[in-house]
Amino acid sequence: MEQVTLAEAKEHLDDPMQRAARGEDVRIADVKLGTVRLTPVLQRDTSHQSRPKRIPGRWKDRLSEPPPGFFDPLSEDEIKYWRPCCGKANPGRYLQGRRWTSQSPTIFRP
Repeated sequence: MEQVTLAEAKEHLDDPMQRAARGEDVRIADVKLGTVRLTPVLQRDTSHQSRPKRIPGRWKDRLSEPPPGFFDPLSEDEIKYWRPCCGKANPGRYLQGRRWTSQSPTIFRP
């Protein structure tokens, strides 16, 4: 077991890390923080062989066609069902949090 001061560990962090990776017991001591032990973290299997290979179109025949009229605009009755507070469609109004506003929601683009 080797104990290193925090100042030494800051200057030469790669040395205690390499020793801990080899399995040695390395401790870093500080007056205010106390003592910590460096231990290696087990690496995950980075090979992607455990996952099946992605094949485009795999779900092609598994999903059925949506019913006719699925993508048609909602009727006034359906809008009343989904928006009981409004009772009608409100073009130009947006729900932000719990309030309706006329401002368009902010779109973040990278």
